[in-house]
Parts: sequence; structure tokens; C-alpha cells
Amino acid sequence: MNETPFRDRMYPCARCSRDVRVRSLLHHYEMLHDESLVSVRRDGTHTCALCRMELPSPDENNAWKLRVRHFREHHGKRLVDTDALR
Repeated sequence: MNETPFRDRMYPCARCSRDVRVRSLLHHYEMLHDESLVSVRRDGTHTCALCRMELPSPDENNAWKLRVRHFREHHGKRLVDTDALR
């Protein structure tokens, strides 16, 4: 079992194969692929930019796993290649 927290792990981007740290994934998609996936409301809550569903804030327990899973399960978007060995 990997001891590194999920948010600190490196995986290849499913779109361009560049290694990306999970916690930088949304920024990576916005900067390199010109695709904003998360919106932040005035009250500080984070929502999916595609369906407006509320997402866990980045500092919540298992938030990054839940965010990555949301895009895969609700939108068919695979953000990282989690099958890659790192």
C-alpha cells in the first residue's frame, strides 16, 4: 500500500501523459488544456463547472479522491491514469 497521501501522488495526465501531482490536477487542466473543471462560489464552496454539483473542499478528508471520482463517474472524464505505476 502506498503511504503517500493521494493528493501528493504523481500520476500521468490522461490527456497529455505529463506527470501531475493530484493536488495540482485542476490547475493543470485549466492552464494546459484550457478547461476549467471547478468553480468557487462567493461563500467558498467548490462546485463542478460541468454540472454545478457541490464538491468537497480540498482540505476535507479524501476530498481529492472524491473529486477525481466525481469527474470519472458523473462525466466519463478520466483525469489521471491511476493504473500507472509511480
